Amino acid sequence: MEKNLNYHCILCVRSNEVPPLVQAMLPRRVQRLKITDRDSPEEKAATERKRRLGFSLPPPPFRYFGVLSSSGQVKGPDILRHVEWLFSNFRPEFDLTEWKSIGAEYELSFAWWGGLGTAYGPSIAPELADILARHRVTLGISVY
Repeated sequence: MEKNLNYHCILCVRSNEVPPLVQAMLPRRVQRLKITDRDSPEEKAATERKRRLGFSLPPPPFRYFGVLSSSGQVKGPDILRHVEWLFSNFRPEFDLTEWKSIGAEYELSFAWWGGLGTAYGPSIAPELADILARHRVTLGISVY
């Protein structure tokens, strides 16, 4: 019996433009991409608090940071299901490399819980490899 563990895949994007990010999404799923603006009053206040605490913070190279997560949407350790869910939020013809054309950077990561001390771990199915190759994106896997 599998424990109720929080496996999740996250797509992060950094950009100086928002319209290309949201235009990539299906209209009814745009709100799933959580975008933070480093120039918002909240972010400026957080940066100022960190500076007062003595942290040296160089300005980030991008104004916007977006996150799309499968957490709470897909259960289990099947990476392909998580990645497919992430990409199901985008227009079918969208390709992540479109974001490269505007100077954005993006990455995928997967948190895999389990297998500590055992002989099994996450696997990359050919279908998942095809998706990663199509979008020219690396998938980092964190094992806990």
